[in-house]
Amino acid sequence: MNTDKHANQESKSAAFEGNQGILSLVASAFHGGLGRWVGLVSIMTLVVSVLLLWSGYRFFTASALNDRVYWGFCLVISLITQIGFKHWIWLEMNRNSLLHEIRRLEATIDELRAR
Repeated sequence: MNTDKHANQESKSAAFEGNQGILSLVASAFHGGLGRWVGLVSIMTLVVSVLLLWSGYRFFTASALNDRVYWGFCLVISLITQIGFKHWIWLEMNRNSLLHEIRRLEATIDELRAR
């Protein structure tokens, strides 16, 4: 019961913060329930970005057809992987934003009920 009151007070104070900017949305993804996973996926995204750049460089500098096919395949796979990672991070940011809005609405409803 005491934790419910504490969570309700936190949500009421957060209810009047207003709109969130993109930087606060990114930060909320790291502080949400899956914050460690977001951090891990962000590191993996950086690694895949390096692989993407390296594969692109090797693809455009390769002279043999077999090398171009290999590095082109690596380029496409790393691009698809990076798209997937970034999409998941954006979905996590959206989930955290949605939870924030739900808490804000709950606080508003509780305030209206108290009147």
